Amino acid sequence: MIEASEKLVCIKIDTDKDSETAEKYHIEAIPTVYYLKSSGDVIQESKLGDAETIAKEMEEMARNYKEGEGEGK
Repeated sequence: MIEASEKLVCIKIDTDKDSETAEKYHIEAIPTVYYLKSSGDVIQESKLGDAETIAKEMEEMARNYKEGEGEGK
């Protein structure tokens, strides 16, 4: 998880208080995790995972994501 934290920035959105962002990314279920390029474009979306599944996804994205290529794998 340490490797992932050095390469990823996590942002928690309160969908009740920030409905505009929730609508922009079509957040309909919680938790919803989006992996975004620095431009804001979605690379990958994950919905309704448990904490262990989300942590594994984050580690994989940190290992595989190449900023210049903008690909998740």
